[in-house]
Amino acid sequence: MMSRSSEQHPPLNAVAEHLYQESMALARQGKWQQALTPAQQAVALEPYNSAYHTQTGCAQFMLNDYPAATDSLVRAISLDANNISALNNLGYIYNLAACYKQAEPLLLRSVELDPNQMDPWLSLCYCAQNLDFREEEAVRYAMRAIELNPNNAIPYTYLSRSKLAQGDLPAALEAIQIAAHLEQGNPAYQYRAGMCLLQMERIAEAIDAFQAALALDPEHFDTLIALAGYFYKIEDFAAAEEACLLAEPRAPNKYPVRELLAKILFVTGRYDEAKQLFDDNRRAFFEMGKKDMPNSRTGWAPAQSIASWSENQALPLIPKFPEKVWQTEDVRVFGADPEGARAEPVTLPGAYVAEVENAVILPGHELILVDEERRALYDRLAFFKDFHALRPDEYVPLSSDTHVLFNAHELDEQPIEEGIFLLTEAMNNYAHWISEQLPRLHLIEDMPQYDGVPLLISKGLYKQQIEALQFIVGDRYPIRILDIKRSYTVNRLIYPSILTAYHKRQYRPDERATATDGALHPEAVHYLRERILPKINTSKTPKRRIWISRGKQLRKGQRRMLNEAELEALFVEKGFESIKPETMSFVEQVELFSEASMIAGPGGAAFMNMVFAPPGAKLLLLTKDHPQINFHYFTNIARMIGQEMAYVCGETVKNEGVQGFETDFFIDLDLVRDAMRQFLDI
Repeated sequence: MMSRSSEQHPPLNAVAEHLYQESMALARQGKWQQALTPAQQAVALEPYNSAYHTQTGCAQFMLNDYPAATDSLVRAISLDANNISALNNLGYIYNLAACYKQAEPLLLRSVELDPNQMDPWLSLCYCAQNLDFREEEAVRYAMRAIELNPNNAIPYTYLSRSKLAQGDLPAALEAIQIAAHLEQGNPAYQYRAGMCLLQMERIAEAIDAFQAALALDPEHFDTLIALAGYFYKIEDFAAAEEACLLAEPRAPNKYPVRELLAKILFVTGRYDEAKQLFDDNRRAFFEMGKKDMPNSRTGWAPAQSIASWSENQALPLIPKFPEKVWQTEDVRVFGADPEGARAEPVTLPGAYVAEVENAVILPGHELILVDEERRALYDRLAFFKDFHALRPDEYVPLSSDTHVLFNAHELDEQPIEEGIFLLTEAMNNYAHWISEQLPRLHLIEDMPQYDGVPLLISKGLYKQQIEALQFIVGDRYPIRILDIKRSYTVNRLIYPSILTAYHKRQYRPDERATATDGALHPEAVHYLRERILPKINTSKTPKRRIWISRGKQLRKGQRRMLNEAELEALFVEKGFESIKPETMSFVEQVELFSEASMIAGPGGAAFMNMVFAPPGAKLLLLTKDHPQINFHYFTNIARMIGQEMAYVCGETVKNEGVQGFETDFFIDLDLVRDAMRQFLDI
């Protein structure tokens, strides 16, 4: 959306003006390389002419020299703050560089000077689409562009995306269908309609739209890759592979196509092919970005549980708690009657302590490599036996039901003699740290042979996580922090298993969460309370009312409650104090929650502090009606402690590009008022 310089300016130098006009003429012919030289010569002759700097910046941009273009346009604006062309073009460059907060004031200045331009309104729309909690502004900017040019298809695409971000799928579809009508030969609009219909789960119509796009252009890349992703999602791997192979030759950027193709090859058991493609694609990615590729190694290996490996190798394997099964109760829910809130059985695997010799560990992940990296020990995959339960990441980018492809950083030259394993994939999640990692210490507290053995943790944990660990272990175990950009050999690795069932990292489209997902063992809950609360100065009469604020720390796709401010005000009126736990130390959080009589707020990691609240406390969690919300996760903990818990379910917002339960939501205030009266008695 770059625009050529067209400002009225007083020519002070006839030669400079002639060069400028020559550059403009060449630019109109698309000859940007030839246009650059006369523009620069004009600047040299008349360095204080804003329009000449603008034209130079436009040419530099079109030749992909973004830093130089930025410098030229900044200079143009410094010479003339009302240079609309420079304001628009610099704002556009900042948008491309994801510097939205720098782009926005430039574009606002442009439309203030001339509100009848379509392009800066669209650039403002793009800005707002990429800034948090700005969806309404994005829609307003797109509508303004449509008012200026109602017969141009492009503003309708911006409106469609803005409506998708709001979760207004019918309006998004209507906007893109208008664009398709205005520009009937453009396959991009049929493709976008198909993506919108997919989000609406109108699958047959989405496929029809994709077919319409391919009828217009059988090689339309976006449509082919969308079909490949859809077929992969529904596990029609043959169709997904075919679509990838058709898309790859036409791809402007082959990386995402080859990334998906490598996943397909791996999940269908073609491990060597998948590894080769993954390695080649990764190398090409860093070469394209002109960056040094990290010094790491990849390999594939069959996966098994730690316990089975230790047993087969005749290494120490000490059972601690047997498998446990119990029946949950119905969960109290306001605003919905979700199937996942009904009573169902919970199955927890047995807990154990195992030892592994000559293990290679990857800080930042749970995977352990043994047998000269020919075998992977991975309890999560062994538990689920399902690749879809994992979420691809830096360390395990590819997986099947039985195998993994690992990406291990450079091996540290100095082996670790011995260590206790406290590594996790969710290393920066406070809730998982409290519920999964700390209770592992319970399994070894009656095993003095491990006293003094260092606890192995990843670099990059929040200070509250380190504080919680130190609070429990004191000086019994030293703590060794490992670099997440290295891997380490541990001669003798002590592995206390987690005292929970594993969480699924992602769900299939038709799956729902079960009570077993992530369920805590009662021993874990009692351990946390018994080891932490006696050391805390707690009130004898819990009476504090706590509202847990998530606020604007969240981005789209992090379960935002879109009307949190209004809901928070409602609770504050009833005597709740709004807190931001991430600003508090671990001890401060424990002290606060130990004095709570009521806790309310949207679901998030900080809600795990309920484990420190007293029996009899009432907990009201605000969430959405979605099949992948686990209503039993916190409820089971509450019942182990003797707390009362209920949920309020709002409306799910199907954000563009956000899958599963990570979508945003909205809760009606009257529904919350009912829950406050009926459950909290306030």
